[in-house]
Amino acid sequence: EVDALTQAIERLESEKKQLEQELVTARQQMAVKETEIKEQAIAEVDALTQAIERLESEKKQLEEELVTSREQAAVKETEIIEAEPETAEKTVEIAEIENIEPIPTPIEEVLENPPSVMEAIAEIPEVLETSSLQAEPLPDLAESPPSEFVPEAIATPVTTETSPEEVSPHSANFFADKKFIIVGTLSKMNREQAKTLIQDAGGIVTSSPSSKTHYVLVGKSPGDKLKKAQKLGISQLTESKFLTLLGMDH
Repeated sequence: EVDALTQAIERLESEKKQLEQELVTARQQMAVKETEIKEQAIAEVDALTQAIERLESEKKQLEEELVTSREQAAVKETEIIEAEPETAEKTVEIAEIENIEPIPTPIEEVLENPPSVMEAIAEIPEVLETSSLQAEPLPDLAESPPSEFVPEAIATPVTTETSPEEVSPHSANFFADKKFIIVGTLSKMNREQAKTLIQDAGGIVTSSPSSKTHYVLVGKSPGDKLKKAQKLGISQLTESKFLTLLGMDH
């Protein structure tokens, strides 16, 4: 029995030793696993940290680009606002240039090569077709010099002011179908009154000069429209001459 007990104790001691060895091995394996897990976790944390830093850098760069874009947009907007008046002025100038018709032959060329009496007489039927001359009687050839037969488009001075002697005062047809513009401040009436007088006499009043304008009624401080009329060679009328032609000079 003692021998049996001794063998049983030895067997238990052997099993205990084996279990202790297995326990040590298991602890060692657990330590290795724990180290691997920690290293993996640290690596993941490092990767996330780098990603966050990269995103922060990109965010900062985008914010700087946004600020720069806003500044450039503000500058462009300011330039556009400042250029609007100049653009509008250029648009008006282009429109005016497109509407300008060829300037007729200067009077100096006509005076250098005056038409003969027979040529002037031949042109009379064409001149009579215009509404502004239909009611006027034909002048007597014996009493009128050949120059009076020159068509109105040639006989009218290009750059000089029309004198009272060139047009008969109180002529009913002077204003008929003629185009006028009024510039400056008149002393004896306002622009609306002058416009009404011209329209009542058969004339037409426009707001700006063109190559189709016949006369410009000039008051004080006429401004840029007079300069444009002078460039176009439009004849000028003073207020007193205008009243004389209307028979209102007394």
